[in-house]
Amino acid sequence: MKVVNRRSYIAKPGHVQEVVDMLIQEESEAPKRVYQCHYGPSGAVAMELEFGSIDEMEQAWNRWFASEHAQDFLARWYAITERGGANEVWILQ
Repeated sequence: MKVVNRRSYIAKPGHVQEVVDMLIQEESEAPKRVYQCHYGPSGAVAMELEFGSIDEMEQAWNRWFASEHAQDFLARWYAITERGGANEVWILQ
């Protein structure tokens, strides 16, 4: 099974590139893709991470949110992103 966790975000005006850069630079245990919207909602950014199972995905996110690094990351993240977006989990067939 391949699980794709697709998370979309809304960057505050003037911060799209910083949001994209933060996602690209963030180390990941899983293969990752980062998308910046060209046509569509202004400020939209998405990231996809691939995992072998739902359990693997949940464990990876639990480790990340429990890390000291996550607290620093999120402090800046909340300053440059709007509320909203989506957190989707897809099963690749």
